[in-house]
Amino acid sequence: MNKALLIVLPGLVAATVACGPKQVALSADPVERAATCGVVAAAHARVNTTDIKAPLSVEAKGETLRYALLTGARQESFSAEQAGAVVKRMPEIADEVTDGKWEKLVEPCAQAYPAAATAQPELPKDPLVAGLGCDMLRQFVGRALASDGRYEETLTQYSALERKLDGKLAPLMARQGIDNGAEGIEQKRKAMSTVAKLGNPTAVMDACVQRYI
Repeated sequence: MNKALLIVLPGLVAATVACGPKQVALSADPVERAATCGVVAAAHARVNTTDIKAPLSVEAKGETLRYALLTGARQESFSAEQAGAVVKRMPEIADEVTDGKWEKLVEPCAQAYPAAATAQPELPKDPLVAGLGCDMLRQFVGRALASDGRYEETLTQYSALERKLDGKLAPLMARQGIDNGAEGIEQKRKAMSTVAKLGNPTAVMDACVQRYI
């Protein structure tokens, strides 16, 4: 499969490949494992499309990004570095994974990263956590979609969400005595870690749009 067709963000990642016949397996390394499952998710979405050259659906893009987000959210404070490492690694291993028997990794990936129990995620009840989480996730998913250039309608929604949140977050933070310095950054990371675990990030973003727009 053409590597370019699988790229969801600049610098995707790949998996562990054995010598001889191409065989892939999930790595114990969290970044490598997530990158492999991201490539598998993109390949799986491709084989279910009628036009292999057509852009992936927004939902399929989100499923590919889910593994990077869950890796960044392994701790209470979201690690953008870990999530970014997954995104960077995916294109590097895409050909190796898809040239192997990647179909056999669909189920192991599902077991390693269980999907959310509902396709309609419920945002946190705490208004600050929900607002900060939506804003952080908007930035992450928005960058991914913008790198392709074929998702203008969704990106327009995200821009509208950004404008709505601009007027809400500062007062919420001020009421809780949180400044824009180190404390504010940590609050944003914790909120991002919370929303990253809610499911497919594009579905979470749909919930954010519905709440704030």
